[in-house]
Amino acid sequence: MGSCDSGVSIRQESRADAICEARLPAPVREALRLAREARPRHTLRCLAFHSAENGREIARLGLTSMVDLRPKDVMVLAVAVTETGREDVRTVSHTLVIRVEAAR
Repeated sequence: MGSCDSGVSIRQESRADAICEARLPAPVREALRLAREARPRHTLRCLAFHSAENGREIARLGLTSMVDLRPKDVMVLAVAVTETGREDVRTVSHTLVIRVEAAR
């Protein structure tokens, strides 16, 4: 699991610190777990996280720019959850940007 940093903020300017994986939404943690299982010879490090509800940004964590990253070194996990209530339908989408590194 990645490290936790209390300086990562919700609805504010992002910091380039590590993302606390334990605080990610459950569907995103599950997708990350499956991605790690599928790549046992690699280390997956979370770089950035974005979440939106009905198209409106509700969270942005981690790096704001991805300098010096090659496309083959990056994986993007996207998870969308739709909840139907009595009076409305709510869709929350989550995007996690990950660096893929050879295990040491």
